[in-house]
Amino acid sequence: MRSVILKALALFIMVHTSSISFAASTVREIHLLIQTQNIEVAFERLKVLQNDKSKLSAETQMLMGMIYLELEQPAKAKTYFEKITFSTTTMDDIANAGMARAELMLGNLTIARDFAEDAFKANPDRVENKLALAAVLSEQLLFPRSEKMFESAMRASRKSSLAGRLYAQAMLRRNKLNEAEKILKQTLIKQGNDGPTLALYSELEWERNNFKKSMGLRIQAEQSFREAGNLIKAGEMLAWLNIEAVSTLKKIPAPPKKPQPKMREEPQQTSQIPQTQKPEFENQSLAQIKTALKSSPPRKSFNPRVKPESIMIDDSKGVVTGSGVILKNGEWVLTNRHVVEDTEYLIVRNGLGEVRNVKEVFIAENDDLAVIVLETAFPGDYSLSVGDFSAAETGSDVFVMGYPMSSIFGTFHPTITTGIVSNPLGFGGAEGQFQMTAKINPGNSGGPIFNRFGQIVGVATGNVDKALILEEDGFIPEDISFGVTSRRAYDFLNRPTSSSPSHFFEYNTVDLYKYMRSAVVFIVGQ
Repeated sequence: MRSVILKALALFIMVHTSSISFAASTVREIHLLIQTQNIEVAFERLKVLQNDKSKLSAETQMLMGMIYLELEQPAKAKTYFEKITFSTTTMDDIANAGMARAELMLGNLTIARDFAEDAFKANPDRVENKLALAAVLSEQLLFPRSEKMFESAMRASRKSSLAGRLYAQAMLRRNKLNEAEKILKQTLIKQGNDGPTLALYSELEWERNNFKKSMGLRIQAEQSFREAGNLIKAGEMLAWLNIEAVSTLKKIPAPPKKPQPKMREEPQQTSQIPQTQKPEFENQSLAQIKTALKSSPPRKSFNPRVKPESIMIDDSKGVVTGSGVILKNGEWVLTNRHVVEDTEYLIVRNGLGEVRNVKEVFIAENDDLAVIVLETAFPGDYSLSVGDFSAAETGSDVFVMGYPMSSIFGTFHPTITTGIVSNPLGFGGAEGQFQMTAKINPGNSGGPIFNRFGQIVGVATGNVDKALILEEDGFIPEDISFGVTSRRAYDFLNRPTSSSPSHFFEYNTVDLYKYMRSAVVFIVGQ
């Protein structure tokens, strides 16, 4: 049915190319239909209102963009919002809010933030502008301001449940199920038995393993959608009940526990440098590197999936999470030993939303390092190599990428934090680690630490135990985190780096995130 709607949309756009002005009440009516996910009825109203007119008005373009957002086609939605800025200046804030949501779905957080801030600045009272900014801020972990914006949008909403649903979804991505439930209950009290809200509430209860309540809410959602004439969504609710809810949950069998051997040397390649040759990157100063800069990055960038592939777990078991980086032409993931040690099942998803199963794990004997061997390699263009490793110079800028405080069923966009290398040694003067000011949180463990040239200078391993230091020394330290050095990492990998990499490019933070996200993975273990 969705494909039928898309074909009809394409025909509608081709046939209707002169201007028309909609009554404000009619636009609001269609807008509300879209927000309640009643896409087929909204589209039929649009066709009737267009009639034999040919050129799409700014209002029509806005509604078309919103339809494509609901159909989860942000690239197409973005084209309509962009057209609005060329046809009128009175709807720039609406266009910017729409483009912010589209860019957010595409994973372009910085661009989305700029559009959302522009929209809110132009009209801080419009609900859509508040929601666009709140959603972006939540993805950037700026929770206090995000929550304030969501709450303001909920108060300002009169007939639409969109604000409450987006707020609840943001809480679900943070794994705050109780807070999400309160928001959904408030939304249902204010808006009535709204189909999309009931469906989201059903998902929340399903995640809690409250299967009977989840099924009851899904039945109510089906009835609500059907009463509203939204037969597509009603059919989706029935399909879920017949396929997902009726069948029993399948548990993932844990593979037999086996000893994890020490990392072996890779098969020799013609380009391999003899083990006795020492890497030369440590002898290069940043000033020397900077003189070798070239104008284009050595990596490709990729757009993330609109929706990430699902991560399958056994709901009856506990979960550990961490981060890692793809190596060896997509076959390996480098991470921390403490992330994977004592797990019987592992699965990974990269920053583009692509999932891979795990075949084998190797752990280091003396360092907090491990390598995950994948059943199916990621594309080679996603991978980094030991030739991309470099030493961490004290005082230099560093960037940590990973998945702090992530929920398995939540966001799949990695985060990036910045700081400097503040000490060449680790906690208590430990060798093989260094200290940095970049903040890391649970879930960051195993993530890559980059310098501004996109080279891996370390692997994030943890921060200090603030409670212990407070108890023993009477103060709480701030901004102290640690990484395993790149030398320990490639020693563990049993592969010497090449001499100086042939291509340097100095990244800003935006570009570093854009070009490296494909290599950064979210790790789930049980």
